[in-house]
Amino acid sequence: MLVGHKLLADNFRSLVEDERLAHAYLFFGPEGVGKKLFALTLANFLEKGEFDYGEKFWIFSSGGGSAFGGNDAILVQPNESKTIGIDEARRVKEFLYMKPNVSSKRTVIIDEAEFLTTEAQNALLKITEEPPESSLLILIARDPEILMPTTNSRLQKVYFSSLSEGEVVVWLMKEHSVSKTEAEKLAKDSFGSPGLALKMLNDKKFQETMRLAKKFLGVSGAERKDFLKILLESDEFNMLSFLDAVILISSLRIHEADNLRKREKEIELWHKLLGLRRDFSNFSLNPKLQLLSL
Repeated sequence: MLVGHKLLADNFRSLVEDERLAHAYLFFGPEGVGKKLFALTLANFLEKGEFDYGEKFWIFSSGGGSAFGGNDAILVQPNESKTIGIDEARRVKEFLYMKPNVSSKRTVIIDEAEFLTTEAQNALLKITEEPPESSLLILIARDPEILMPTTNSRLQKVYFSSLSEGEVVVWLMKEHSVSKTEAEKLAKDSFGSPGLALKMLNDKKFQETMRLAKKFLGVSGAERKDFLKILLESDEFNMLSFLDAVILISSLRIHEADNLRKREKEIELWHKLLGLRRDFSNFSLNPKLQLLSL
């Protein structure tokens, strides 16, 4: 179920009905606000005329086959190594150059597009420069600046904002039977992100990562060094997921700061964390050294 973004939904309905839909978009904005779900809903609208989520999408990542079945829309996601490489880009091109079976468009949705390799982005440039008439390419990312400038410049950008706390509260109570008190806390702590609110509610792994992030920010010096040593030795440790959790906890601490000095200190840390998160997505960095530098 799509939550919020009514104006965007109305605009895209009009674009489709007036045959003014562009061939390539970048949906960007905070995590968990509905960018991927909106893209899937749009693909379903193109095929069935219903602006609602359709579940029949052929998903592939590294190692996937090249047979697309009868689908007119596919969802591409990073592999376990968190990359979307040249092979996936070639299959995207192959798919988009085919004619649609039922829909008016062949649609490719690339989730977490910040993990497209340089080679993959270069391979997609021809599609964005000379798109087949019936093609629609949608990239989804949190930050458009992470993509190559040449890729970035060829995509029409659509920003997805956080929802109001009220919208998230109503959705949690109606769709997930959450009490009003708990829904209000989840809506506040997730900053209006339904996806994050749901993770906070149900995702045990996410809850554990949040617990570790909170502990990390609560220790310093030798104690932080010892904590990181244990943390980084775990086979299940994921640096990007951990940084996301630390950034979220840091954001909450900014809002909870009870004086200006504390708030300014938290904001300074938050900016450092955002920079580290961005750099870690683009460069090979030593996790321990980077985290100890905060």
